[in-house]
Amino acid sequence: MTTGLKTNGEKVALIGAILIIIGSTLPWGTAFGLEVSGLEGDGVYTLFLGIASIILLALVSWERGNKIGQPILGILVIVIAGNVFLDVRDIHFVSVGLGLYLTILGGIILLLVPLIGKMSNES
Repeated sequence: MTTGLKTNGEKVALIGAILIIIGSTLPWGTAFGLEVSGLEGDGVYTLFLGIASIILLALVSWERGNKIGQPILGILVIVIAGNVFLDVRDIHFVSVGLGLYLTILGGIILLLVPLIGKMSNES
């Protein structure tokens, strides 16, 4: 078991996970001055996935599982938050909140983590 962030890929994955966690708690939609937090809906699932990403970083070495695990978590976040994004976007008088954008961005970062490692010659 290896702890600590030793590679650039792990550091980038941590940034993605933090964005997911923060984004999950922020507003995912706004209408008539009222904001709806991600935690009032599917943000609970993305919050769990962001926490799972950090746990994976802490417990599993980069070579053993993070290269595969982080992108899988990223895909799940993108699917969940992307679905909400498409739903919110189609409702009149409702705008997409900052939290939803941050959550999707964090998911994309997790998805691209293996590429970051390759670009840094950490494969």
